[in-house]
Amino acid sequence: MAGLKSVDWSKLLSADFGIPCDVTLKIATNDVFNKEPGEDDVKTSEHQAPHSFTAHKFALSAVSPVFRTQFYGSIPAGDVVVVKDSNVEAFKIMLDYVYQNPGVEGVEELDDVCDLFDVFYLADKYEVLGLREKILRKFCDMSVNVDNYEAILSALQEFAHFEVACDVLKSRVLNLIEQHSNPLELVEVAIESKDDSIKEKVLYSLGKVGKSVILESVKAAYDIIESDGCNLEEEALTTVMEACVQGYEEVLESPSKLCKFMPEPTSHLHKAYSRLQQYWKNKFCFNCGSSACLNGKKVHDMQKLKVGARVQIENKKGEVIEVGLTKAYQVKMMTWEPSHCPCCSRTTNPCTSPSHGVWITKSDGSYLPPKSAKSCTGLHKYEGGTHCQVLIRYTNKFIVGSKDSLLVYDCAATKAAKAPEPEEEEEEDDDMGFGLFDW
Repeated sequence: MAGLKSVDWSKLLSADFGIPCDVTLKIATNDVFNKEPGEDDVKTSEHQAPHSFTAHKFALSAVSPVFRTQFYGSIPAGDVVVVKDSNVEAFKIMLDYVYQNPGVEGVEELDDVCDLFDVFYLADKYEVLGLREKILRKFCDMSVNVDNYEAILSALQEFAHFEVACDVLKSRVLNLIEQHSNPLELVEVAIESKDDSIKEKVLYSLGKVGKSVILESVKAAYDIIESDGCNLEEEALTTVMEACVQGYEEVLESPSKLCKFMPEPTSHLHKAYSRLQQYWKNKFCFNCGSSACLNGKKVHDMQKLKVGARVQIENKKGEVIEVGLTKAYQVKMMTWEPSHCPCCSRTTNPCTSPSHGVWITKSDGSYLPPKSAKSCTGLHKYEGGTHCQVLIRYTNKFIVGSKDSLLVYDCAATKAAKAPEPEEEEEEDDDMGFGLFDW
């Protein structure tokens, strides 16, 4: 006689096996509750009605602690058990799992997220832990894309009481939002979502395209933040709006781009344009010259530095007093002449810039100075790099900074001033009433 592990338990459901079923499980669907008194279920086979299943108490109890208490507890249930809050398809999948019925549609074949939650509900309710874990793994591996994104968010809202399952599935949704190349496609569903964390994630993701798709991103961001039930503060707009103003500031540098960029007054993007201008104006930092303040960030373009800007270099904070091209006398320095070259910041080694002339003989230090021996621009090649400098004053000393220096903006040292308000033209009083008369 074979052991229990080798038994095909699915054969227990067959009348030919010889062990009859001893319990009937009726699924309490709406159709069951709407039956007329005394009306019987219509038989579809010898042993099963449309909304009922027959099973073995011992088999159900062996898998489910809930069924075990129900059938063998202090007050055992009868031979007919009503199963509420379920549907026929979900219960059949759980029953097939209990009997390990091969060749039938199970959790693996389910793609609809709501159907999976229906089965998860039963597995959780009856503590069929193996089935429960199987569905969690299904959620963990589920493919989330633009096509099923809306359905999944709707299911997450409907089955929010299953926190563990929802957290697993929600992580897949957040992963889609983070990796999707065009977050604008996700905005409409985020607007309808009741989950602020989904809205916030889409807002953050919009920052990836805000610099190139400026007005559309502004409109989408405000549509989300102003959607029904959204509790996010306006600070949630920071990432996307900073990206948008960076793109806007690049547009402002080209009149032709600005003409193409500005929407018509009747355009659906006109309000977004007004909001972008207002944000740019309110957030503008006069120290770094950007509404996306660059405080603490490295200066990459020396020629955009303004005289008077506060910067930091080598842990020293100071003010820019000369911008761009630093001038210095042209000399060739030898190692035994430790003088200072302002345009190369070299004090011990020879300056290798060709702008300082050409060596004739290095042994005696003779060289041929260039034509502009006293007008070094500070912009020249040395040791394979381009050198452009700024002069910074701190306390009573001066520092020469270059693109190779760790030169960063120090906007925190200055108070961000607001852009000047445009002067409003006084309107003439065209009141034709009593105000015109000298009473």
